[in-house]
Amino acid sequence: MRRRSRLLLCFAFLWVLGIAYYMYSGGSAALAGGGRKEDPNNIAKKDQRNNNVDDKFQSMETLPPGKVRWQDFDQEAYVGVTMVKAGQDPYARNKFNQVESDKLRMDRTVQDTRHDQCQRKQWRVDLPATSVVITFHNEARSALLRTVVSVLKKSPPHLIKEIILVDDYSNDSEDGALLGKIEKVQVLRNDRREGLMRSRVRGADAAQAKVLTFLDSHCECNEHWLEPLLERVAEDRTRVVSPIIDVINMDNFQYVGASADLKGGFDWNLVFKWDYMTPEQRRARQGNPVAPIKTPMIAGGLFVMDKLYFEELGKYDMMMDVWGGENLEISFRVWQCGGSLEIIPCSRVGHVFRKQHPYTFPGGSGTVFARVPRKLEHHYKTYGSDSDFLAKHPSPNSIVVKTTQYKLRTRSSVTPVDKDGKTSDTFGKKLYSFAAMLIKIANYQATMGAYQKYLWDRIVLVLQSPPDPAKAEALNVYEEANSLTRQQRFAAKHRADFASKSMLTAIAVRCHAWLRTANILEETKTKIEELPLDAVGLFNSKTDETMDNIHKMRKTAKSYVPYQPYSIQSRLELRKRLNCKPFKWYLENVYPELRVPDHQDIAFGALQQGTNCLDTLGHFADGVVGVYECHNAGGNQEWALTKDKSVKHMDLCLTVVDRAPGSLIKLQGCRENDGRQKWEQIESNAKLRHVGSNLCLDSRNAKNGGLTVEVCSPSLSQQWKFTLNLQQ
Repeated sequence: MRRRSRLLLCFAFLWVLGIAYYMYSGGSAALAGGGRKEDPNNIAKKDQRNNNVDDKFQSMETLPPGKVRWQDFDQEAYVGVTMVKAGQDPYARNKFNQVESDKLRMDRTVQDTRHDQCQRKQWRVDLPATSVVITFHNEARSALLRTVVSVLKKSPPHLIKEIILVDDYSNDSEDGALLGKIEKVQVLRNDRREGLMRSRVRGADAAQAKVLTFLDSHCECNEHWLEPLLERVAEDRTRVVSPIIDVINMDNFQYVGASADLKGGFDWNLVFKWDYMTPEQRRARQGNPVAPIKTPMIAGGLFVMDKLYFEELGKYDMMMDVWGGENLEISFRVWQCGGSLEIIPCSRVGHVFRKQHPYTFPGGSGTVFARVPRKLEHHYKTYGSDSDFLAKHPSPNSIVVKTTQYKLRTRSSVTPVDKDGKTSDTFGKKLYSFAAMLIKIANYQATMGAYQKYLWDRIVLVLQSPPDPAKAEALNVYEEANSLTRQQRFAAKHRADFASKSMLTAIAVRCHAWLRTANILEETKTKIEELPLDAVGLFNSKTDETMDNIHKMRKTAKSYVPYQPYSIQSRLELRKRLNCKPFKWYLENVYPELRVPDHQDIAFGALQQGTNCLDTLGHFADGVVGVYECHNAGGNQEWALTKDKSVKHMDLCLTVVDRAPGSLIKLQGCRENDGRQKWEQIESNAKLRHVGSNLCLDSRNAKNGGLTVEVCSPSLSQQWKFTLNLQQ
């Protein structure tokens, strides 16, 4: 009897122990086998328990000497020394609200924004480990720390081989060095500013894992973000995969889930944009809303790919500086050279999106503006208003920096170029925009082939007026600059191998014209002209007639060159070695939604007015047109202005029915010689004027019936801008 009692007690004990283990592990396998749906709240609790189990196993591991677990890292000491002081602008350093960022815990909890199906999904257990590469420059310590901690907290420990922080020459080396104390974190520091591409390559070269994960330095990983990405790469090493990028509000740091109906794209300005899936694509996904999304383009800041494949594809173009455009370049290369790009809905990572960037650049503003295809106007103004920063810049190669240093050194009253006045702003911004477009063309020549002509057509040859048209000397220099620039553009457009040479000369001419017309004191001009030339080698080249022309300006163009062009020959050879498909194949098979300009078009894309765009509103022949919030998806908002002065949507044209103010605009079939359908751009392409009536397209009555023509005026309701304008 006693023996039986002991056996029953042992059996009961084992039974209770088994139930306890089952409850502790969540019983996921049994639930999955039974086909029952779990309550999302239970799933969240189970995920937390699993994380706790991972932490428990991790705590049993022996740490290398000098390392601490992330849970034991002193956040207060690390972040405290850089906190914003009372009265300081919380946006000044990082262009997001650093005060709000610093308030948050390094391991804060964010909402799980995944689809319910993702929360029930089981991932492979044999996934490869990854090396996470994070590059940063003067990042807010709180944001950088949260990025690192979220990777460690939200990832199974065995899948994180290491986190490699590449410090791109931050002002304070301890921003990264102190984080090197955290388990699995190693820090590499550049001894000069290298930029995103070269910094990422350095991190990738040091990585030990077979899979690379690139993250920006102001991210927060969500639940089970890593497994779905690794699973896709493990199945096919030529896949490059990206999470859905949730939004972390730059003002209050609220975490907001992003739409899963988006994919990456670009326009002919070579600017990345998000495209909504077409209605057909969305309907096709209704049965499986968490299926991978094929995307023509990735955002670039967050993605995972096989390390060996990254190397086979040629890594990044090491001649691209700072950041901007690298996502387009690598996206083109992946698709054209045998790979694919996907967005994985079951992976979510938050990212702080800023309206401006906070970075400082080597070589001053002029150098970087010319080398990086990004929006330029803000930085032009910023550098001009911060003479103290400019004077202390570690690589003072730009004119602005040098004139500032001259002023401080000589105690002169000379005003630096960028601070010289409002007269030079417009010209200067157009100059740098021109330079950036040239660089875009060089960067993408190897990829786009014949389609690069649409980029060359974007270069504006003739500005409306020089800064001070009253001065005869200014007019002469201005006309000379445009004449020579026109020659450079013509030569480069018709001889692709000439593009890199023409860039230097064209930019030099524009810089020369800008400085000569910016009302700079003669004393300052002399000092600038005495500075050494940055790119003497190309100026000495006499192999081209146009180079001989510009050579005559060498004495007065010294140090005005913000860009050192480079050869794209190695990238062309790489494409040949990889048997890459032509850009035409990419447009037809990967991104058919992108409209290629017709040879008759002089402007096309969306016709924008603030945040609204001209829209057919679904109407056809004889229907009115209106405005609707811009969606960047083409469709009803796709328009073109042709050489014969028609504003077209497919085979329908904007038609003025009655040539009187207040007359409605209607869509009618396009007719070649119909005067009612003739339009022209006026006032720097900012308005559309009907040729026959001299009235302007106006949206003031859009809500009451449709667009009309009205007497031309400065009204905002008459301001229109095409996405891409090829008109010179």
